[in-house]
Amino acid sequence: MNRPRTFNHLPIYIDERKERLADVEQRVRQQLGQAAGQSADNASRLRGVFSSAARRRPLRSVWKQLLPMVLVLIILFIVILTIML
Repeated sequence: MNRPRTFNHLPIYIDERKERLADVEQRVRQQLGQAAGQSADNASRLRGVFSSAARRRPLRSVWKQLLPMVLVLIILFIVILTIML
């Protein structure tokens, strides 16, 4: 009986962002004088730097900043309307 053909996945699409990030990480490691296989502490420190830069602010914090500004604009609009009438 013949064995089934093995699975060989060749990616069709290339994630350029991932490649650029890997290049940037490699350059940072070279600048810091660290080899790729250094201690886990150094690797986690580097990972933390890159992941914190990629995080987005949660939507709640945006609304917390915008809400007072919107309220002031509404009050200002009402005051201007009452002065005009």
